[in-house]
Amino acid sequence: MTFHQAEHPLLVIPGPIEVSDDVLLANASPSQSHMSKKFTETFGEAIKMLRKVLVTDRGQPFIVGGSGTLGWDMVAANLMEEGDEALVLHSGYFGQSFADCFAAYGIKATQLKAPIGQCLSREEITEALKAKKYKVVTMTHVDTSTGVLIDARTVAEVVPANPSIAANGMTAIYFPDGLLASDIIPRMLERGVVVAGGLHKDIKDKYFRIGHMGISVTDTINRHDMERVKNALKDVLKEAGYVGGTFSQNNI
Repeated sequence: MTFHQAEHPLLVIPGPIEVSDDVLLANASPSQSHMSKKFTETFGEAIKMLRKVLVTDRGQPFIVGGSGTLGWDMVAANLMEEGDEALVLHSGYFGQSFADCFAAYGIKATQLKAPIGQCLSREEITEALKAKKYKVVTMTHVDTSTGVLIDARTVAEVVPANPSIAANGMTAIYFPDGLLASDIIPRMLERGVVVAGGLHKDIKDKYFRIGHMGISVTDTINRHDMERVKNALKDVLKEAGYVGGTFSQNNI
């Protein structure tokens, strides 16, 4: 069966993201009873494949329905108890929100905050761990409200952790001087590209966000999504009167 999704603006926000026709078609299947043998086989196969994605033979993956923020609740409800201490490495909106989730469970969350747009240093994390004993240390690898990438390797060297796989999945870009969100985002949409506005309350009007994930970056033969984004942005900036600076493939 040949299936092609309807024409639509290119979605390059920090999630949801573009998915392939094959994935959409795979989802176009009848509902199954969650008590049936067929569902058990399907779910078991999904867990096996998830183990491959997570590069683990022994770990037990959990497949749950919800956004990434559901992960906060799972950590708070399953790994922590009321009165426990948690160190939250705060690099933006989602660090604050993780701490708020802990507070709802009566967990004592200490936030180690970095200035907006900056990352915590090894020394700052080390000193915080010396000051108090924590049951967990949390971090948002890439806080999409600010675009800050926490150096997972540095954290792992300070706090023992399992190796992880990292991917450059989002870019946060400040608007050029004199330009506003209204100068950029609507014009991008006119060119069939959906980007995300600012999220962090302190700087939300100063920047926008571009997600580069999934097939938008892995399928370079049939799709040229990032090239579309780059060309659209160059056209929009020119139309908006921006004449300074240049753009290369490394900018996006």
